[in-house]
Amino acid sequence: MLFPRLPAFLLTGLLACTVPASLRSTNPGELKWVFTTAAPVLSSPAIAENGDVLFGSDDFGVYRVDRNGVLEWVFLTLDWVHSRPAIGADGSIYVTGWDGFCHQITADGLPGWTYLTGDFIVSSPTLSSQGIIHFGSGDAFLHAVGQDGFAQWTFEAEDWIDSSPALGPDNAVYFGSWDGYLYALEPDGSLRWSFDSGEVIVSSPALGPDGTVYIGSGDRLLAVKADGTLAWDFTTDGLVDTTPLVRSDGSIVFGSGDGGLYAVSGDGQLLWRYEAEGPVFSSPALGPTGILYVGSDDGHLHAVRPDGSPHWKLLTGDLVESSPAVGIDGTVYVGSWDGALYAVAGDAPPVLLGDPPLPTTMAPGAPLVLIQEVGGSPAPQLQWYRNGQPIPGETADTLVIDEAAAVHSGAYRLRAENEHGILWTDPVEVTVTAPPVIALQPQPALVPEGADVTLVILAQGAGPLTYTWTRNGQLIPGVEGSELFLPAGPGQPGTYRAIIANPYGEVLSQSVTVAQTHPGALPVNVSTRGFVGEGGDMLIAGLVLQGPGRGRVLLRGIGPGLGEFLPHEMLLAKPELVLRDHQGQLVEANQAWQDHPRAAEIAATDFSPSHPADTAILRDLEAGIYTVWLRGRDGDTGLGIVEAYVLESLEGFNTGPRPVNLSTRGLTGPGASTLIAGFVVTGNHPRTVLLRGVGPGLKAFFPEHQHELLLAEPRLTLFDADAVELDHNEGSWLDHARAEEIAATPFPPNDPGDTAILTDVEPGVYTVWLRGPPQTWGLGLIELYVIDP
Repeated sequence: MLFPRLPAFLLTGLLACTVPASLRSTNPGELKWVFTTAAPVLSSPAIAENGDVLFGSDDFGVYRVDRNGVLEWVFLTLDWVHSRPAIGADGSIYVTGWDGFCHQITADGLPGWTYLTGDFIVSSPTLSSQGIIHFGSGDAFLHAVGQDGFAQWTFEAEDWIDSSPALGPDNAVYFGSWDGYLYALEPDGSLRWSFDSGEVIVSSPALGPDGTVYIGSGDRLLAVKADGTLAWDFTTDGLVDTTPLVRSDGSIVFGSGDGGLYAVSGDGQLLWRYEAEGPVFSSPALGPTGILYVGSDDGHLHAVRPDGSPHWKLLTGDLVESSPAVGIDGTVYVGSWDGALYAVAGDAPPVLLGDPPLPTTMAPGAPLVLIQEVGGSPAPQLQWYRNGQPIPGETADTLVIDEAAAVHSGAYRLRAENEHGILWTDPVEVTVTAPPVIALQPQPALVPEGADVTLVILAQGAGPLTYTWTRNGQLIPGVEGSELFLPAGPGQPGTYRAIIANPYGEVLSQSVTVAQTHPGALPVNVSTRGFVGEGGDMLIAGLVLQGPGRGRVLLRGIGPGLGEFLPHEMLLAKPELVLRDHQGQLVEANQAWQDHPRAAEIAATDFSPSHPADTAILRDLEAGIYTVWLRGRDGDTGLGIVEAYVLESLEGFNTGPRPVNLSTRGLTGPGASTLIAGFVVTGNHPRTVLLRGVGPGLKAFFPEHQHELLLAEPRLTLFDADAVELDHNEGSWLDHARAEEIAATPFPPNDPGDTAILTDVEPGVYTVWLRGPPQTWGLGLIELYVIDP
């Protein structure tokens, strides 16, 4: 069970929140933050590669928090979680609990598989180099589980196994049991040897470089040779159930129930004893500077110097039996019976946190920002350098130059220093120079039918300059110069743009429209982009054809093809296109345009969809009223485009019925979810068109309880191909400058709250936006009427 990222939540009795002390507290022993759960934290934390911390709680939760104490997620088990999570190579998390399960959890906190044992589990899982998960259980079995969640093998002891297994370099498995035995198993689960300690073993083993196994048994620390015979033992005055720590000098550090933290030599001689004020059932952890960290039932996290002298201690609210974990920046993480995970600054030399800044080339006047987070304790002193020289005043982890100039080019490095060491970051090259500058923009063109045209652009800047051109957003192959020759023909009209680049950046020209002047200007294409929701929240385009004969009409429903311009997660991934007649009867439907019976004809046009998952219908239509639906399959939602192309008119033939009304209905919202209709007008003279933006006027077509779904305050805006606003109406169509003329047409809006624009348009490409006030949603309708066609 997964709960998403929240700063605090209350659910089924779980309460979790972070209390920051000072996220910049980096002096040793200072509290950085406290993350509170709803029950004691006996689990020992594990640290992921990105610095996130994972741990369990007696509130049944497995938590993942980032290194600032912000909750990433919590996964709910069925009982207490006392084990330390194990993290696989792919980021998967494995955790055991008193519910008897080993749980696999994805890095995102989603449930994977579960493996059920016969009793409670206190033993922490240990992963082999092959990814096999090993752990003991109260059912007296040592379990080896594969990556698929199925048992590889089991080994039966004579009593509970609380001990967490340790693996040798050959993947041999070592663990203890309440039956008093220390076991060594082969990688396949067969017994290599067993050693009878004579007392209960709750401790987990640690391995020395020579294969010696160190483990607690009763009140003793045992050193067992690689052949299973006793080398020596060391007796304390309390239970030894912690995991020993083997230091690089061969000494062994461990805790005891008598309140002592002991260091003994490799031959079992006492080196020193540190006295806590309560039993030590927490296993010691070693910091990057040799400082030892351990918890105690006296409620403290203790920091002990390598020679056993006290360094500092921090008081929690209850017993500390969780074993600490130390991050690369020296931060010490430990749980407490008070229900909290503590993050405490520990000693560490400077260390890089997060990704380093990347080499960058930038234009003059732009801000230069270099960020390199640095950890370490005590807090490192920072200084930025450029070309080997310190930059005055730049002593933070973020360097900011508001307006970069050529003098700011160079190699930047950050120097960090504290008492434990000095760190230099790798140089990052910054180049401040200018991308090309356009001296002459290409110009739009109205081209007589049968004539050629050439678009020209001039640019200046450091070379070499490269030129590419696009038509309708698609790259034109084989064109690399500053001039674009467009021969006469149906492929000539479109929206064109040039891209000029040099080694220091690129610049885009203005978009220009090339249109052919055919007799009799008419709208021959409508293209509507909007959000396709569930149920009735589909995109609906309307088309009215008038005149004799039949004409080819291409309908397109685009979703995946928008991936060149918008993030894929925003798009309609499974579009379905449906054509209906004026009675609402199904004429045709399509779910993939390449499956259409006339796919070859569609591919031969200039308007075939670019993505195979988009949809299209090619149909010879006679005069009439038609609607086109774009909806998602299997509950899919997202941004989509529904388009209608009157091909005969686009190709200049005008042999079939003429389009006199185009409309579209859909859900409109803020930002990219605005309902946008595009239309193309052909011909050689202006044409008067009426645009309507309808919201309140749709009430007649919806039951009263659905009126709240409609766009209450529509705003209608007309743009040309260069995104220049030509006209706008909001509030009421009665406020438009040509309201009296609108009222005199056959098509005035029925509701005064609707909007309208009456305007004379030249042949070209236009877009109409229908939206509401900021952050509002609603169903709306965009309509285009040709006046006196």
